[in-house]
Amino acid sequence: VNIDKRVHAKHRDHARKYVDDLTNVLSDVERAARHLAPAAQTMVEDLFSSSKRNEAIRPAQEVISAIMRFFLICDQLDVYFIIENIDLANSLLHDLRNAKTIEEVEERYSMLLSVLEEIDESTRVRLAEIRSSKERDTVMAAHALVKSSVPLVHSTTKAVVSHPEFAQYRDAAHSDMHKALEEMRAALAGQSIEGGFGSSSYLDGYGNLAAELQHFQNRFMMDPSQYRGNRDRADLEEILERIVTQSAKIADEPSTRHDRKHKIIGECNHLRQALQELLKEYESNRGRAETSEDMDMAMVLVERRMKDLKRHLRRAIIDNVGDAFLDQKTPLLVLIDAASRGLHPETEHAAYGPGGFEEHARRLVEVAKLSTEMSTDREGIRHVKYASEQVKRLVPQVVQAAFLLCSNPSSQMAIDHMEVMRKMWESKVHALTLGVGALISLDDFLAVTEAHIVEDAMSAVNAIAEGQVAQLDSCAGAIRGRCLRVYDMVDEELECLEIGGMTAETVKQANKILREEVRRFETQSTSLLDKLENAENMSQQERSADATEFSNSCTLVLTAVKNIRNALLVNRNPDDVDSDNEYEDDGVTHADQRSTVSDADNQQRLMRKLPEEDKKKIQEQIEVFNLHQKKFEQEVAMWDDNDIIILAKRMCAILGDMMDFTRGRGKLKSTMDVIRAAQEISMAGQKLSVLARQIGDVAEESNSRNEQLRKTKADLVSYLDKMVLFCQQLNICSRVKADVTQVGDELVVSGLDSALSLTQAARNLLTAVVSAVKNSYILSTKFPANSGAPGVTWKMTAPRKQPLVASTTPARNGGGGSNRVVRRASERRPMP
Repeated sequence: VNIDKRVHAKHRDHARKYVDDLTNVLSDVERAARHLAPAAQTMVEDLFSSSKRNEAIRPAQEVISAIMRFFLICDQLDVYFIIENIDLANSLLHDLRNAKTIEEVEERYSMLLSVLEEIDESTRVRLAEIRSSKERDTVMAAHALVKSSVPLVHSTTKAVVSHPEFAQYRDAAHSDMHKALEEMRAALAGQSIEGGFGSSSYLDGYGNLAAELQHFQNRFMMDPSQYRGNRDRADLEEILERIVTQSAKIADEPSTRHDRKHKIIGECNHLRQALQELLKEYESNRGRAETSEDMDMAMVLVERRMKDLKRHLRRAIIDNVGDAFLDQKTPLLVLIDAASRGLHPETEHAAYGPGGFEEHARRLVEVAKLSTEMSTDREGIRHVKYASEQVKRLVPQVVQAAFLLCSNPSSQMAIDHMEVMRKMWESKVHALTLGVGALISLDDFLAVTEAHIVEDAMSAVNAIAEGQVAQLDSCAGAIRGRCLRVYDMVDEELECLEIGGMTAETVKQANKILREEVRRFETQSTSLLDKLENAENMSQQERSADATEFSNSCTLVLTAVKNIRNALLVNRNPDDVDSDNEYEDDGVTHADQRSTVSDADNQQRLMRKLPEEDKKKIQEQIEVFNLHQKKFEQEVAMWDDNDIIILAKRMCAILGDMMDFTRGRGKLKSTMDVIRAAQEISMAGQKLSVLARQIGDVAEESNSRNEQLRKTKADLVSYLDKMVLFCQQLNICSRVKADVTQVGDELVVSGLDSALSLTQAARNLLTAVVSAVKNSYILSTKFPANSGAPGVTWKMTAPRKQPLVASTTPARNGGGGSNRVVRRASERRPMP
């Protein structure tokens, strides 16, 4: 190691200490290896001698310990060299601050750049060696902050050389650069600066509200026998009140729509009531062998209320995101325009006044933080927090550059400095926009954007009627901005997600149509604005005609957005679409509607045409079935597949298909398909019953005097008898059919009773299967049998294998690598 070349003179003695330690450890490694060699040779000559093995273990441990110390010192030395360069960069930064001429600035800036390039290269190597994702993210964030501060320091220093009266601007930029270097120094040393990127506020995972909702979900789902009123009631109510408090804050945000606010408040109250009903059921079901149906319904109701609340919260957040990120450039352009004309009062108003640049920037940061509340994407949340901090730190620098330009509007140095700040600001805001876009659901964004476009269109029509040109201009600009944001987000989504085949082509075509409609809309709205500005007296008839024409244009744009959403929902599993009836036919795609299969042959389609009230009742029963299905999956997931487990899983899968049929979905298309499925379940149930009875008989023969065994076998036989009974009941209920009757000029579809009977029979059968599997396991494993036992083995499922060392390769499509690129829009072309 060339200490004289790589280390500053005043730090060389400290560096030589590391090198001396390294030399000593190498000597220890060599000495330990010399002791190990003869002991290893002796052990190899007699491998079965325990004494010789013990004699070889001690020197082997010494070798390993010496090598580990060697690695640790090498690692410390690597970090030391980077920190030395950081200290050198701090010193050069101080020299740059004291430069008196442009030539000195350029010379010292060049020296600083060469040191920063060396830091950049060594940091890249260091990042490849760091195994902790949190530590790696912290170093990357601090390193990126240093790199982004460099052009700002250069630009302000040059500007202050020409205008010394603004030295405070340069000092602020240099101070930020010093802080960035100190953060990087601390991150490399494994330390944390308060408020820095290594602090807990940046490394926390889930959003606060998302974490509370997940905690509440985990707490209220419990077995009634585990419920303790004095403990669980107070705990659950406390968690729920925290959720309500945080939800109220989102509801009170300035851009949250009035109807959405009322929905959030209503769902919070419904969730409180549902929790109280659930707690009552927990009290009444304690000590029971089987839970009541009311208990299942209460649990399903809490889950449904939570799902509804989450949806309204997500969309309230998108209300705020859509408004805050609608126009990202205008506040800055207004500020630059006022500053470039040397108008100090206008510049001050554009910077600090209502709707000014500083208020706009603060709102961007607030909404970005709000977008993390309902997200569980750890990497995405860190990305948004980091981008928000960069935007926040840049705001005073942009304002200072504007005042510098305002005081010297003819100075080329001030103009160039303002241009540097503009580009940097747009870059940081773009990164923040991408991060926020990655945290919100595209489905929710499209649904909310449609509602916002309708609002803007109605306001614009009123503005035309009243002759309010400014309001019309604002509404037309908002509609255009929202549509362009939809275009960008859909384009980015197509690049990031693996959507292939006809779906991708349909979405691309719909997105292309949206862009064309936006162009037409922009042309028409501009023409209408010119007409209103130049017209002194317009008749009411002319205004009505213009309003109708503008409304038609808005309808075309809105239809284009709807077509994009429908194209994205094609072939989507309806269970994955969380909707409050904002999607056509509640998730049923146009492809379903265009099917050529006749209604007589396709009972599935008729089930979709049931009245909404009937659909809700069926959905309630299906949700209860899903609850039992989760219990079944938890039970069988403990075991590797055997004959009983395979049969039980097959029965559960077919029951799931039958439940889908009652909602007008899935692969069962007709009543005959359901009948065949019920017959298949009966056959599987018979096979399972035979195997389980054999297990019980063999266990009883081997342990005929065991009372506990007799009781367990009696329980098993009871459940098997119920299973056979429920299979027969399912066969009868499988004749589920939607009847069509004509009332006047309308066709009325009915089939509620048969669908409810089918779901009830399926739930009973699944409960019996779970109990039969449990008792079969007990009889097979707890009571030893002779060699005549059936060949059913019960092996615990092995846990999923995890790598000993986490992979450092970033995932391509957001898979979980810490270096994941959230969106690839930085490489995309701008909207023409």
